[in-house]
Amino acid sequence: MISILRIVCQTLYLKEFNFKMSEIIKQNLKSYDGRVPPLDPKYETIYLDKEYIVVNKPFDVNIDDDTGERSTTVVKYIETEYPETFGNVRFVNRIDYATSGLVVVSFNKKSTTVAMELFQSRETSKTYLALVHGHIELDESIIDKPIQYDTSDENSFKMCVVDNNNNNNNNNNNNNNNNNNNNNNNNNNNNNNNNNNNNNNNNNNNNNNNNNNNNNNNNNNNNNNNNNNNNNNNDNNLSKLIKEKSNPAKPSQTSYKVLERGYLKINNEQYIPITKVILFPKTGRRHQLRVHLLSIGHVIVGDETYGPKDSTVDRMMLHSWKLILPFKHRPHINVECNDPFLKLTITKTLPQQ
Repeated sequence: MISILRIVCQTLYLKEFNFKMSEIIKQNLKSYDGRVPPLDPKYETIYLDKEYIVVNKPFDVNIDDDTGERSTTVVKYIETEYPETFGNVRFVNRIDYATSGLVVVSFNKKSTTVAMELFQSRETSKTYLALVHGHIELDESIIDKPIQYDTSDENSFKMCVVDNNNNNNNNNNNNNNNNNNNNNNNNNNNNNNNNNNNNNNNNNNNNNNNNNNNNNNNNNNNNNNNNNNNNNNNDNNLSKLIKEKSNPAKPSQTSYKVLERGYLKINNEQYIPITKVILFPKTGRRHQLRVHLLSIGHVIVGDETYGPKDSTVDRMMLHSWKLILPFKHRPHINVECNDPFLKLTITKTLPQQ
C-alpha cells in the first residue's frame, strides 16, 4: 500500500554535501565544537519613533535574556541606548539567534498588537539574503512545502519539511498501470487485478464477459477520474497531516531568486561553490528559510544546525534585509539595512588552485 506522506529527514539531503565538504573541514572536526558568540557585536538602529524601533541585529546574538546570564542582547542594547524604554521593550517579530538583520520592537501593547496583526495576516513584505552551498539550477522558483517539528531531534529544536512528491509519483505510476491494464483486457486474472477506480464507469460497456465489463472503460473518462482522484487524494492527505494534533505540519511558502553564482573564499587557499539568493517568505514558520533551502539540496553556508560544523566559516549566511509594515492608520515602516555579504570575496569562476 502506498504510504500517504513521507517525512524527509534532513540527513538525506546532506549525504552528498557532507561527502564533498569532508575534505575541506576534516582537519577541524575533532577539535571544533561550534562557533562562539562575537565578543563585541555591532548593533544599529535603522528606524525609531515614539511607537517603534527597528534594530539591525548582529549574527549569533539573542534578542532577549531568559537566563539572566547573557552579556549582550537586543533588549539590553535598546534599553542602554534609550533608557526611557526600560521595561517596555516588546518584540513584534523575531529572527533566529544565528540570523542577522531587521528586528521590530514596540514600546506599548496596542502598537505591538497592531504590528503583529500585519505579520499574522501576511500583509508585511519580508526580504532576506542568503548564501547557500552549491549552484542552484533554477534562476527563481517557489518552495511550497509544509513544515513541522523534526521528531528525530531529541531536543525538539530542529524542523523538517513534509514532502509528498513520492506519493504523487506513485499515484502517477499507478495511473499509467491502470491505463495499460485497460488496453490489455485479455484474461480474467488481469481484469480482476485492475483498480476499483474503474468500477463507476462500467455501465457504458456491453461486453459478453462480466469481468471484462468491469475493465473496458472509456479511456478519457478513466484518465479524468484518475487525475481528479489524485488531486483529491493529495488535498486530503495534506489536510490529514495538518490536522494532526501532536505535531501539525503547517503550510509554508518561500519564493527565491538567484542573484549570483560563484565561489566563496573561506580561507587563504580554499573556495567553495555558492549561490547568493534573495528570499521572499510568504509564511513565517520556525526555521522556514533554512529547512526550505535544505529541502532543495542547498543548505545555508554556516548553518551548523542543518549542516556540518565548519570552523572555516564565521557565521550563518542568512540576513533579514528589507521589511515593510503597511499600517492603515499611521505612516508605513519601510526599512532596509546593509548587505553584510558584499564584503565577502566571491569570484565568478574557480581560481586556479
